[in-house]
Amino acid sequence: EVADVGLVRIAGNTLTKDKIIRVNVGLIPGRRFDAREIEDTKDRIMASGLFKDARVTVQEPDPSQERVRDVLIEVKEQNTGSVNFGVGFGSDSGVLGNVSLTQNNFDLFDVPETFGEFVRGRSFRGAGQKFAINFQPGTEIFAYDISLTEPQIFGTPWALGQAAGVFRRTYDSYTEERSSAGTTLSRRLGDVWYVSFRFDASRVELSDFSTTEPVEVINDQGPDTLLALGMTLTRTTIDSMDRPT
Repeated sequence: EVADVGLVRIAGNTLTKDKIIRVNVGLIPGRRFDAREIEDTKDRIMASGLFKDARVTVQEPDPSQERVRDVLIEVKEQNTGSVNFGVGFGSDSGVLGNVSLTQNNFDLFDVPETFGEFVRGRSFRGAGQKFAINFQPGTEIFAYDISLTEPQIFGTPWALGQAAGVFRRTYDSYTEERSSAGTTLSRRLGDVWYVSFRFDASRVELSDFSTTEPVEVINDQGPDTLLALGMTLTRTTIDSMDRPT
């Protein structure tokens, strides 16, 4: 039976904005109904990692419009944030700790109206942004970085990522200090292709030389600026990152 897609309604997303879900929906109102898109839409929604369950069901037609079928998308949100602690030891890197905070459904502009709203986790969530902070203190290595990715920059299918960090490592004869920042622009091309463009800039400087360090190394202490520009094109047919078949 040939039918057109009617209203596409989304339910169950108490925190996540509709537009974050709709970008994964291939059933377009007014277009011919494609039954294969029911499963494809569900797979794309689940691949976002924001939900623990998703259902896509076709509704019974209205008697006055039998050739039009509405679609109901029901989602169940899950915890998308985590705080992790760790410590390690290496013969080459000494003792190294790690504290990280991640939120894969972040919303930079969802400022809490009350302190209670913040404590209950009802703020800074819902826009599908990926936010992460990592802090690594150690005896020989010290590093921290922060990153934020907007999945739909200016309402387009392009994702914009920003990252910045500081890295310092103490060697036997000198210390390396590195400050870096990077920007990534990426998007999905269909269901199996991804493209991304990246620009990175770093400032590197060497210091605290030992008295036996060669003059050639001291002359290269910097600070120096490193620039990198790259493009990546990826094709993947993995159906699930957790349990691929």
